[in-house]
Amino acid sequence: MAVIDARLRKEAPAYFTATRPEAIALDQAQAILRPDEAVIMIVPTAFGTHVMALTRDGLEWTRARITATEVAAKVARLRAGLDIEALGGQRSGDTDRPLFDRAVAHELYRELIAPSLPALRGKTQLFIAADGPLASLPFTVLVAAPPLGSDASPIAQRGTHWFADDYALVQIPSFQSLHFLRTFRNHISDVTTHRQSFAGFGDPKLRDDGFLDQAAGVGGQVRGKGVTIGSIAGSGVTLDGGGLADVVAIRALPNLPGTRKELEKLRIAFNAPVQALHLGTAATERNVRSMSLSPYRVLAFATHGAISGEIRGVAEPGLIFTPPTRPSSEDDGYLAASEITGLRLDADYVILSACNTAAGGAEGSTGLSGLARAFFYAGARNLLVSHWVVDDEIAPLVTAEMIRRQQLDPHLSRARALQQSLRKVRDMPGAEHPSLWAPFTLVGDGD
Repeated sequence: MAVIDARLRKEAPAYFTATRPEAIALDQAQAILRPDEAVIMIVPTAFGTHVMALTRDGLEWTRARITATEVAAKVARLRAGLDIEALGGQRSGDTDRPLFDRAVAHELYRELIAPSLPALRGKTQLFIAADGPLASLPFTVLVAAPPLGSDASPIAQRGTHWFADDYALVQIPSFQSLHFLRTFRNHISDVTTHRQSFAGFGDPKLRDDGFLDQAAGVGGQVRGKGVTIGSIAGSGVTLDGGGLADVVAIRALPNLPGTRKELEKLRIAFNAPVQALHLGTAATERNVRSMSLSPYRVLAFATHGAISGEIRGVAEPGLIFTPPTRPSSEDDGYLAASEITGLRLDADYVILSACNTAAGGAEGSTGLSGLARAFFYAGARNLLVSHWVVDDEIAPLVTAEMIRRQQLDPHLSRARALQQSLRKVRDMPGAEHPSLWAPFTLVGDGD
């Protein structure tokens, strides 16, 4: 193994850095940060939570008293007021939404962020690397001042001082990911002179209700939005050496007809041709891997995401596509992280509008981190990911507004464009509830 590592480090340094991140010296870490940037690294433990704030001026460390168990309980409390569809709640246009506990959101802010505020003075863009349950929470929903009014009041929600008002927030799997992007990204993707605006893949053809009995009969398990999609391992291996996914289990997943509408609105927003969308039976792993993707500035994948270990026999996180009749090494309906690294991208954004794309998994599994590293190595600069099922009306508005603001101001960073976009969307009547505007997180270098 040491011989292989040495060869990879010499012959493919970008790949080695992306897949085997190593410690970075403090001076090297500070060198990639700009004067208005900072990084917050948060590590909950059984004895308290360690918080490190890194800027070009130095590194500040604090330990909050809140334990990993207490952090997990508070995150669960906040998620209960956000992931509405998973709880059988309502979608856009409905009013009986669960209450989002702004007081708990402020408690987390006070425990984890407030002690580092002196180190963040003068900073406008903030990268956050958070472990454990915090990886499943968009930090945009933290509340920076004691909330006023009722949590049920749209007026009070609109007047809330959100953490995202003070900083343009970017999530990173680790500091090494940011270092990789700013060190290697210009050397890993095709440089294309003719850029096309947008291509999207979604609404894969999955569930056949008559197929559910067959899936259950061979050991498939279905549990609604969080489908247990691992029951039988496929036979054979992919071209990358991984196990084949079980197409029976994949076909037991619920269809996602709303993603067709979402992608169509994105296509119109980007003024892209009808041919830019690959939907239904055209949303296949084979098409993704065979297409030339490097000309596209924005790529969208609106489908189910799976964390590592969620599919039996497939140890990597990945994305679900229309499965073939018979799985093969070229197409088993599952685009795994290792297969994503083989794509050639030159994308400013990759939009992952899919369940679990921003989630962590069980102990020892990877969700966001594995997918993010794969897309970064393939040539994506930033991911726009969702922490829960997005609203079909709101999602295109957020993305289109981001792009519009960057077109108006080419010097505006993507992180600030998202900050401004979310602020505008949440001020829309009926969109005040954070379940609508807050699922989106920018992951990458923020530029």
